[in-house]
Amino acid sequence: MPTGPSSSPLLDRAARAAIARRRAVAAVLAAVTAIAVAGALRVEADFTPDDLFTGLDDQRAASAAFQAAFGNTDNVALVLVEAADALAPPVLQYVHDATRSLGARPWAAHAASVTTVPAVQRIGPPSGPASAASLLADLAAGRLRIAPPVDGAAVDAAAAARVRAAVAANRLLEGRLVSRDRRLAVVAVTLAAGVSRNDAIERAVEDMEAWVAAHSPPAGVRVRLGGLPVLRVGLIRKMKADQVTLFPATFAVCLLILLATFRWLPALLLPPVAVGLSALTLVGAMGWLGVRLDIINNIVPMLIIVIGLSDSIHIVTRYGERAAAGADSPTAATDALRSMAVACFLTSFTTAVGFASLAVSDMPILRRFGLLAAFGVLAAYAITVAFVPIALASVRPPRQPIADHEHGRIEHALDAVLRRVRRRRIAVLAVAAAVLAAAAAAASTLTIDTFVADQYEPDDPAYATLQLVERELLGVRPIEVSIAAPPGTFDRRDALAALERIAQWAAAQPGVLDATGYPALVRETWVQLTGDPAARSGPLPDAGALRALGAALDAAGAARAFVTPDRARARLTVSMRDVGGRALLRFAAALRARAEAELASLPGVRVDLAGEGYVSSLGLDTVTSDLVESLVLATAIIFAVLAGLFRSVRLGLVSLPPNVLPLALTLGYMRLRGIPLNTATAIIFAITIGLAVDGTIHILARYVDEQRSGADRDSALAAAMRGTGKAVVASYLSLVVGFSILQLSEFVPVQQFGELVAVTIAGCLVSTLVVLPALLASSPRRSASRAV
Repeated sequence: MPTGPSSSPLLDRAARAAIARRRAVAAVLAAVTAIAVAGALRVEADFTPDDLFTGLDDQRAASAAFQAAFGNTDNVALVLVEAADALAPPVLQYVHDATRSLGARPWAAHAASVTTVPAVQRIGPPSGPASAASLLADLAAGRLRIAPPVDGAAVDAAAAARVRAAVAANRLLEGRLVSRDRRLAVVAVTLAAGVSRNDAIERAVEDMEAWVAAHSPPAGVRVRLGGLPVLRVGLIRKMKADQVTLFPATFAVCLLILLATFRWLPALLLPPVAVGLSALTLVGAMGWLGVRLDIINNIVPMLIIVIGLSDSIHIVTRYGERAAAGADSPTAATDALRSMAVACFLTSFTTAVGFASLAVSDMPILRRFGLLAAFGVLAAYAITVAFVPIALASVRPPRQPIADHEHGRIEHALDAVLRRVRRRRIAVLAVAAAVLAAAAAAASTLTIDTFVADQYEPDDPAYATLQLVERELLGVRPIEVSIAAPPGTFDRRDALAALERIAQWAAAQPGVLDATGYPALVRETWVQLTGDPAARSGPLPDAGALRALGAALDAAGAARAFVTPDRARARLTVSMRDVGGRALLRFAAALRARAEAELASLPGVRVDLAGEGYVSSLGLDTVTSDLVESLVLATAIIFAVLAGLFRSVRLGLVSLPPNVLPLALTLGYMRLRGIPLNTATAIIFAITIGLAVDGTIHILARYVDEQRSGADRDSALAAAMRGTGKAVVASYLSLVVGFSILQLSEFVPVQQFGELVAVTIAGCLVSTLVVLPALLASSPRRSASRAV
């Protein structure tokens, strides 16, 4: 048989030694497996989405300063109480009970609702004719107070009336704790500072769910949970459910593909054992190294199972070819190992390069994913080439050929495809170029963005809750404007006027639901004190009134949400629709510029942005940019490796079109399907560039082998397609079907990831079997004879 780039004297000796000492190799594999099992038992999981953004050091510092001043305003779980009249006494009693009970939990910092938010109440006769001075005097003397409308545990008719009056007088409650149509009331539970990791958040949400289940609402009232903590716990649960569903389904699909390809029991069992050991080794290494399963890398073990199957298929195919020629099992296994070790290493290496290219990312979680997957792919290669050949050497050869290159249906189909491609190679290349141009044109109009709703199916209850919160309240994507200044700044009338102008400008922008801050609190409190709605416009109260009013709001705990007690830091909250990450970032840049311009006359002012909407959009935008860099890097490395291996820049260039074309087709497919390019979808291109080239490597390696053995171009191409094509078809089909299994996921980004990888690999299969032969058939007849 040929002995080109797939073999060398050193490799020949190593292959013979491995097969001759297969018991020793098996003992080493058993030891590795035992160590892996021990490590796997140590693995922990942490699916906290915040890990996506831990690489943004400057933003982390700004967010930390904001949270130190105002708490983690993103970590708020909502109890949504829907009723025909959310302010009816029975409904308010339910809301009040939930507020008091959940707010007292050890995992809660505090809870707020319309029954507990401080409001202005008169409890004594006025000191004189209504005026700003008399109102402030009454406030100081206790004849007016700022306190919750409900005292104690019971909501009687009088308390319900006070709640209605407070809601009518205070516009800040609308959209936050009650809807404008008064059909939705909210209990907002802010989680404690230490409740930040997924396990702690999940326990808090479970406690809330238990409370809701144990306390039946009044008749006709519907209760559900919302807010970012609840949404995140829902995603975590979906990921955990995926672990239970996807692994068995993946193994089942692998078995079916192997059964359809080989119809021989050892070929059916050995590859799944090899990839299973590979996945176990990966998880064991994670355990020993202290690497947790996170929101991204939790799918890596399944990826290794799907990707690692390819090497086993090629080794078993080559073994079957030698066994059909009359070789005994040890000889056939030795020849399979010797002939496939280099080609399989190259395919594994290029796949690992695709993953490892993610190391250029600024995001630690993405770097971990890339490096972990790269290690897993190389570990799968090492285990496969060690385990499968020694196992094959220990079994009887199949009675019927498993690699009949003369009479197999797949081989006949490949021969027919090759004959047509050779006759019409110019037309094939022209069509490929036209398809590439059309796909590129479609891809140029592709949406590049990230939406919260993209993570959910339309029939998912979480999607309905998102729509409810955005429609009736103020959405889930706030931008927080954090403004630091010297102490006392935000007692000044000019400073508050500047904050108010910023909020008014922001509220008028497209996609903004609301913008509010301390000036709005001052005005709404002043409206309640004076009973004059006109106080919502016009000049703010004078400096003395502002200080007195601020002291009263501080005493009631009402000001703390918007300004620090020393008036050195203020907060503006801009609530956004789910307009997409790109639009949000454009608005955020304009908002920062506007805030800095309005505050320029104040000394020592610093403006920062925080909030889930801004931070997540910034992080995901950074990730998308990182993935473009990693794709370029991976493509360059893979080209250099192939050109070096074959000692031919031309063959290196020949390998690019069959693998670039499927990527362009996938972009066009995304445009037709309306799938945006975001983190979950962009990551596939850095990954699949390594997977896509696998078939090209195997066919080129066999093509070079045949030419070195004296075959001319056409004979070498026919032998390569006949000898390697079936394994390429089986490998690519296993990848397509294996990644299609991700459609069973309950997590939409994972579904899209699986769909797009499957589409890309299907394009690779067609491109490798049609475009690559057309390119080779157009080359000089002895072009590869000097390649190593």
